[in-house]
Amino acid sequence: MTLEDALRDPELIPHVRRWLFEQLAGGLIAPDRAVAIARRIGVDLTAGGYAVALFDLPQRDRNAGPLDDAAARVRQTLLAYFLKYSEYMPVQLAPDMGAVLIKGEARRMPELTERCVRRVREELDRSGNGWHLAVGDPIEGLEALPACFQQAAKLWSLRVLWPERWVLRPGMERSVQPPEDEDGIPDVDPALLDPGDLCAFLESAQREDVPAFAEHYLTSLRSAASSRTLRSYVLLNARFAAERFVMGLGIPRQTYIERLGPWDKLPDEPERALTQALLAAVDVRDDTAGGVRAGTLGAALDYVDRHFTDPDLTLAEAAEASGVTPSYLSALFRKEMDRTFSDYVTGRRMEMARQLLLTTDKRPGQIARAVGYRDGHYFSAVFKKTQGRTPTDFRAGK
Repeated sequence: MTLEDALRDPELIPHVRRWLFEQLAGGLIAPDRAVAIARRIGVDLTAGGYAVALFDLPQRDRNAGPLDDAAARVRQTLLAYFLKYSEYMPVQLAPDMGAVLIKGEARRMPELTERCVRRVREELDRSGNGWHLAVGDPIEGLEALPACFQQAAKLWSLRVLWPERWVLRPGMERSVQPPEDEDGIPDVDPALLDPGDLCAFLESAQREDVPAFAEHYLTSLRSAASSRTLRSYVLLNARFAAERFVMGLGIPRQTYIERLGPWDKLPDEPERALTQALLAAVDVRDDTAGGVRAGTLGAALDYVDRHFTDPDLTLAEAAEASGVTPSYLSALFRKEMDRTFSDYVTGRRMEMARQLLLTTDKRPGQIARAVGYRDGHYFSAVFKKTQGRTPTDFRAGK
């Protein structure tokens, strides 16, 4: 079934909402295309601010009959509540996990976020089960939504460390303390040891970010700091991930090993040892990858310059064409260009739009399509936001 088929079937609209949320959270869809699709399912995505909330969904008691399914009633009540307000787009990401995309004027984001938190708490308290809710800091622009979602998801991963009913907010992860050691090897979710998470962090981390990340990472593993066996495994896992990361940049593995120094000379304190292992990778990246970064950025800029009029252009496509991951390319744009990937694409489109407004008699809707926007209204809104005038006023010289 195609997306067009799903958009025509009212029963599939919840699935389209979920698909759209996942595309936005992963940075896999161009903002104007997301706006156009959202409009077809009755959702407005032209807000000034956005935030993400993730929360537990109560599970049905298999011993209860259909009329006694309290969990289903809670889910339905939450869905109905959020659908009443244009500031919220609710989705069910998994059988036991819900999410809400919060949107509105930037100045109202704290108020809208707290209203969401309050309502979710009220309903989940009624379910009688334990629950957690994680919220990220508000951001401006759909292009920044992946970072907001990642922040909420990282907080969500800490729920096992907190009481059974808790709202997780940015900054709280620094106050988590690991519990006392248990006998034997502690039970740890293997997903938390995924080397890919460490590589993703190393792609964009600054040196000053490393100590706090090391503390947070060990805390998320609960007993890692106190179990000698697990501590050794965690540190080895970090080293292998760092080696894989630098090799992925085209840097010899030996360069990292020399920067790290003898393995048996790492500090005994696990947080300091992990910090040192990660800092070595960050230093190697910054010291020896300058040429790699320049080549990657040049390839990405060339790709954008050739494709910025394509309305489906995404960060993921440019990253694939440049031979790096989307998160690395995003960090590279911020570091080297002092702007986001989306801002650069928008700048190229606005540059061409200004030329067409001054040198042709094309209507704004035609210019929108010529520079990479399917939706003329969205193009006009972006033009006014970035240029300070509407396309019509710009052409008139106002």
